[in-house]
Amino acid sequence: TTTRVIATTTTITAAGPCGGAPTVPAAVKASPVAGLNLNPTQYNVDNVSLARSDPTWGRFDALPAPGQESVYQGGSGIVHCAADAWSVTDFGTAEVGCPGGAVLPPPDTVRADLGIECP
Repeated sequence: TTTRVIATTTTITAAGPCGGAPTVPAAVKASPVAGLNLNPTQYNVDNVSLARSDPTWGRFDALPAPGQESVYQGGSGIVHCAADAWSVTDFGTAEVGCPGGAVLPPPDTVRADLGIECP
């Protein structure tokens, strides 16, 4: 009896637009929005999620790095993938990603996917 084993190789590309969620932290730390690029060692980018309805939109939290709690408040932000690069479109502590602010918010379905609640 002869047994033949056929091996196949699958190439897995980066998950989603702009490399998916794993590439968001580097974009946040390089962003001039709200001075995020001025203090990148004071915070960690956590809780990154992408919208199911449109994965070119995402949200993140910038939380104080250990030992930085007294100097960095933290906040949350919105990222958008355009031209193969993430960019931070909004960042703050209240009403981030909501209509009526200084920047265009994500579409309604994206806000719902990302759990963004607006007044």
